[in-house]
Amino acid sequence: MYITYENIQYCIRPDGASVSGPVFTPTNTIKDPTTSSILSGTTIVAPDEPHPSARDISPFRPTFLIRTSDMALVPGDTAIDGYCALSYASSWMGDDTSDEAIDYGKKIHTLIDYGNVIYRSNGSYYMEQEQIFFDGEKQFDKWVHGSEDRLVRRRMTFGGVIQHLCRHFGIKYIWYDKMCIDKTNAAMKRNELRQMHQIYGNAQYTMAIVPEMWYRHNDHDKYLFDGNKPASNVRVARCFHQLITSQWSRRVWPFTEAMMSQKLLFVGRNIHVWSDTISNNKLYWKLAWDSDDLDPVYLLQSITTKPSSINVSTALSYIHRRQCAKPHDRVFALANLFPEFIDGITFSDTQPLLQLTTQFYRYLAAKDFSLLCFGRLVTHEEQPQLMIQQDRDFICTPSWTGVYGTHSSLAPFVRYPPRTTFSNYYSLDDGSLHITSSSITVPVDPVDQTMFEQNVELPSAPFVCSYEVDTLDQYNKVTIVSIDSWSYHAIRYSFGLTATHQIATKGAREYMGEELNVSATSTVWLSLTQDNCNECIVLSGVPFEIDLKGFTGYPVVKKVGDMPFERPQEYYTSIGFCFARNLDYLYSSSNAAHTFRII
Repeated sequence: MYITYENIQYCIRPDGASVSGPVFTPTNTIKDPTTSSILSGTTIVAPDEPHPSARDISPFRPTFLIRTSDMALVPGDTAIDGYCALSYASSWMGDDTSDEAIDYGKKIHTLIDYGNVIYRSNGSYYMEQEQIFFDGEKQFDKWVHGSEDRLVRRRMTFGGVIQHLCRHFGIKYIWYDKMCIDKTNAAMKRNELRQMHQIYGNAQYTMAIVPEMWYRHNDHDKYLFDGNKPASNVRVARCFHQLITSQWSRRVWPFTEAMMSQKLLFVGRNIHVWSDTISNNKLYWKLAWDSDDLDPVYLLQSITTKPSSINVSTALSYIHRRQCAKPHDRVFALANLFPEFIDGITFSDTQPLLQLTTQFYRYLAAKDFSLLCFGRLVTHEEQPQLMIQQDRDFICTPSWTGVYGTHSSLAPFVRYPPRTTFSNYYSLDDGSLHITSSSITVPVDPVDQTMFEQNVELPSAPFVCSYEVDTLDQYNKVTIVSIDSWSYHAIRYSFGLTATHQIATKGAREYMGEELNVSATSTVWLSLTQDNCNECIVLSGVPFEIDLKGFTGYPVVKKVGDMPFERPQEYYTSIGFCFARNLDYLYSSSNAAHTFRII
């Protein structure tokens, strides 16, 4: 795909519902990250004045940087006043970005040039012919006045686009992998991969290229107008939707780069927005309730609110669902999100992937046991398994890594991720995870999704259903379970998972209204990765504290059937997560502690 960029830019204001501009970006125009507005009009900053974001400059520098004035590769310590980093989806680099492509007229990236703009002291402006440099070749602007029929369309390479962006936003030095990493030098590539968290973490800010984001200021389609809402609000909402569905939001490395960055500037075709504008934008969060797929919506929440640290479950939720050029990249990206484990792995594409993955996930399990907090994806789509090709055989990573499902992600209103103090577990070199825990064997039925999808009003009028279950505890006389629309949808919107199963019914269901006191009964939802499941094991000795009133979370496993002769012992697979309220009302005692060997 090829980038089209216009040299006028709208800016989404901090209120998130309106835009400023269009602003014609002259040579000296730079961006002020403290006010989220372009310095333009009568405010012109001299070229030699330090960038506003250079007030607190980190001493770290990458090995190499690009000097944007001539796009030359220079030593990192050349950038005395700091540098910026670039984040982009590799699919937007185009098929042929060489200089020869211009000479032969091949389709390449396009700059729509409205001409250079000189601002007068009274705030008015005029166009001026100007000499500029792209890809080292001098070109000349033509006289243009901003009308659609008199635009200058320039063809340029990917590097030319980057140079133009940097020129517009006042970036003197920038780091991006295509130019700053010699892919033919294995040692250099390994070193740069190991310090990606430092490269992006110490940049003044990261500029994320999102060509799909386009503010259509002249669009008068009827569907833009929603009642009394201003058309600009709907156009801004459309830009946010283009951002969350962009190629950038679907890739592993852009997500990782964003999480490592201090601040982000999203640049579209003719509009840009700062990350802190998104995190406080009510218009953006309305998309969460209207979206069929919460993953990209919550992803932007994670990268724009910048938590002090990301928990393992949330990181895996995004990493497993994003695309990457090479399967090893998922582990390398994760290692930069959790740099304390970087020294424990080797950054090489030639090492066996199964060994690398299992080794690093063992580190993650030791750090945060929310590794086991996964279930069924909210959209009910088929979740692609993380398959590993080794010796021409396809081998899946262990089930406890969650590759058969989706890890829980966190909505913006969730105060804390799932957490547990449980520590009685260990992993072995064969890839198995051993957990010693009490347990409850539970018969389950699939949830009738249509019954709850039609009752989405929360929390004013919850739809409640109660029914009898088989008593598994001979001392327990309580056999009533209730399930309700409030908790069903709370699991969806809080953790991004679908409640797929419930405890198996004994008799006919009894439907009741909101007057039922559900807190006086037990409620059990299970989000399982397997459809054909009629019985599972809840690890009741591994409780997770979750931010869902009255509920506790538990990992769910299932015994494996016939095992090969080389594994004669009992083995289990991780198949999901249980959300339970008052679980002890149904089962006052669990099975004795048992060691579960999970593969």
